[in-house]
Amino acid sequence: MSGGIAHDFNNLLGVIIGYSQVLKRTLPPGTAFLERAEEIEKAGQRATSVDFAANAASLGARIARAACPVSARYAPCSPSAAASRT
Repeated sequence: MSGGIAHDFNNLLGVIIGYSQVLKRTLPPGTAFLERAEEIEKAGQRATSVDFAANAASLGARIARAACPVSARYAPCSPSAAASRT
């Protein structure tokens, strides 16, 4: 699951970085919008770093381990909720 999350995240970053580059080419130099587009691109590039991707994958793994079944009868499980149902 975490590999899929990291892959999806990278796909989103590709779109963000790509559109920020297109936007930069269409804006006149020295404008506030151009500066913002550059910041968007920089943030996207930072998010592609190995450390950031590893943290995202780690988060996906933690979410997958924490998942529990949900039924129409009970709220999502937690240790205290499970104990009160027995």
